[in-house]
Amino acid sequence: MRTLSRVMLLGHLAADPETRQTKNGHSLAVFSVAVNRVYLGKDGTKNEVVDFHRIVAWSKLGEICEKYLALPSLIGRKSR
Repeated sequence: MRTLSRVMLLGHLAADPETRQTKNGHSLAVFSVAVNRVYLGKDGTKNEVVDFHRIVAWSKLGEICEKYLALPSLIGRKSR
């Protein structure tokens, strides 16, 4: 049985996308998204941690990322 996992990340681009081609000629873009996470410690203090997620976008999506993403882009924001 096939399954599909969906993840939504809201954060900032950590670096400009790096693009390259595989030996077979497929294009891809690699970039990181920094996501802030806030939690309460055992003593009730508010703590903030930044998690970095490495993203790989293949083919046409990778080309779109290369064209439109640059520092300091906000990733995952819905347009109004």
